[in-house]
Amino acid sequence: MTVASRTISTLAAGWTQATLTSAISTALSNAGFTGITQYSVSGINYLAMAFSSGVGANSTTQYRVQITPAFAVSHQLFSTLNTSNNSGTNGSGEQASTTFLASQPITFHALNAFPEYRAVLMVQGAVAILLGVLNPQNRLDVWSLESWNHAFIFSSVSAIVSTSLNPFGNTAYTPKPLGDSNLASPATAFNASTIDAGLRIYTNSNQGCWTQTSSDIGAAPTASRVRGDTFTPANTTEIYLVAGVGNGGLVLKVTS
Repeated sequence: MTVASRTISTLAAGWTQATLTSAISTALSNAGFTGITQYSVSGINYLAMAFSSGVGANSTTQYRVQITPAFAVSHQLFSTLNTSNNSGTNGSGEQASTTFLASQPITFHALNAFPEYRAVLMVQGAVAILLGVLNPQNRLDVWSLESWNHAFIFSSVSAIVSTSLNPFGNTAYTPKPLGDSNLASPATAFNASTIDAGLRIYTNSNQGCWTQTSSDIGAAPTASRVRGDTFTPANTTEIYLVAGVGNGGLVLKVTS
């Protein structure tokens, strides 16, 4: 398991599409992504980069972030990507499109927990998006990197998708226990939260759970918390970053 190192940066209000693209690129670099390629098509800016999930013919996926002139940010995962003609194979489809306001600042939490994930949490008040690629640590051996990709992006605060090069014929997955109503609020008797550590990744093809994250990723009752805040569960010294708010909100263990 790898606890995420965190780098925080802020983009001041009054930004443009160009400066937003640059700030996202810097945050992705802070999360450990390298070889980031920036290009534009029809006024839309793109940032493309590779992510390695291990060793094998299909161990590398191509990750791309899209920034529109209207400041909508989304992301997509491919098996391969040709930036010269903007074409990719086995795409996940654009996910989690979120529109930000240039009149307000944005805070970036760059998280490097490679090889399990590289991520950037973008927060602007109640508006947020979690960029980056997840490679759950506890992949079953039958999910061969010689045959398929093993990498995911968040499509919402409680759902993920992969490329279409996977064993299940479906790009959608449910990471349990995110969204679990049993994790609705902290224990009133203790005035404290606990962490349900580790996400179990179920394919939405109803073919079971074939991969699972480390205990450094989990769910907690975060309805009363704010994205980007940190907290320490009762009787621990661990620090968790709030990435999702609500019942069973996504939390990530960080070092600072």
